[in-house]
Amino acid sequence: MEEERKPRRAGNKSRKKGWKATDITEIEELQEDERKEDRQGGKVSEKANDALFFVDSSVSAEPQLSKRQKRKLMQRKDDSDDEDEQPFVSKKEKFMKKLESDEQKGVDEREEELKTAEKTDLWLEVPKEQVEGFLESTIKFEKRVPASFLIKNPVLIEPVEVAAPGASYNPDFDDHQVLLRQAHEVELNKLKKELRLNKQVKMVTVDQMKKHAAQYMKEMSEGLIQTKKKKGAESSDEEEDVDKNCLSDRVSVCPVSADDKKTRQTRRRENEEKEKAKEKLAEKEEKAKLQDVFRLKTLNKEIKAEDKKSELRKQEKMEKMELAKRRPKRVGRQKFEVQNTEVALSEELSGNMRSFKPEGSLLTDRFKSMQKRNLIEPRKPVIKHRKYRLKQYEKKSHKVKCIKEIKK
Repeated sequence: MEEERKPRRAGNKSRKKGWKATDITEIEELQEDERKEDRQGGKVSEKANDALFFVDSSVSAEPQLSKRQKRKLMQRKDDSDDEDEQPFVSKKEKFMKKLESDEQKGVDEREEELKTAEKTDLWLEVPKEQVEGFLESTIKFEKRVPASFLIKNPVLIEPVEVAAPGASYNPDFDDHQVLLRQAHEVELNKLKKELRLNKQVKMVTVDQMKKHAAQYMKEMSEGLIQTKKKKGAESSDEEEDVDKNCLSDRVSVCPVSADDKKTRQTRRRENEEKEKAKEKLAEKEEKAKLQDVFRLKTLNKEIKAEDKKSELRKQEKMEKMELAKRRPKRVGRQKFEVQNTEVALSEELSGNMRSFKPEGSLLTDRFKSMQKRNLIEPRKPVIKHRKYRLKQYEKKSHKVKCIKEIKK
């Protein structure tokens, strides 16, 4: 026989050991059932009978008909054999059909509105006033063009400029001399510019450089080396310091005392003098106005002279503008440099085409013409140069002696 099990001793509920011994599965199942009922619409025990049951009054018993009424019904059925029999429709199906019809009506109305509404292209540029703040980053607006860009100032320079008559292979003497004079003036201006620059930057000799170096060392070492002073010199320096201190005490600004304060009488007199000065100025202005009446002729002359000056200034301005149209504008970093005038000396003139030597280059002429017409920016030839000095290294393999050196 199996030994009878002793009843389990109940543990103390106030300790954690006692909590583990209890079985709470039934409580959890009960709570789960309650939650399920709450989700399905509440507890069944708390609901009323009307909520749980309903009476279907739509279905009714067929009424008892007489023989005459039954015949009429049979005749109607025979007449409606050709027509389709209408199936039975429940209330739910009727309600769903009604909803579908309402939705269809709404869709049809919306389609009519869209047809009548104004069509807008989403990819077109929208004016900035109609765009909301958070959409500004998504739309690209037109950039503002500066007013100076719209002003058209074309360069009135011909693509092919005809050379001067003195540049011909067999020119007239006077024309050739005029061209020589122009070339001479260009070269003379260049020499004057060089001389002006040389005057501004004077060249220093070796002796002058030595003197400058000695003077620089003397000035920079001033105060670093302490020189011995004589007693007499020290006493004189002390006396000078004392005199300076005394002067500084004398020069110091003293506060205004009560005795120096202005009285009422002095202030009243000062105010009266100021008022008199104002009255005198007003009288002078009135006299000047009266005299201007007698100066009408001179004033008219002055006005006419000013008008003439203004007209002359306008004419000069217009002339400058016309000249600017015939000059190249500043396009790039460098300025446009005019090509050197190609002139043959009187000794080099041949007089015939066979022994004629052409001056200049056609390629440079076309290139300068394009620069002058602002088609390309002025440029200068870039000479190849190194940014850093080239470093030279000797390989270790070159340091190793060759076979001939070893044999020797």
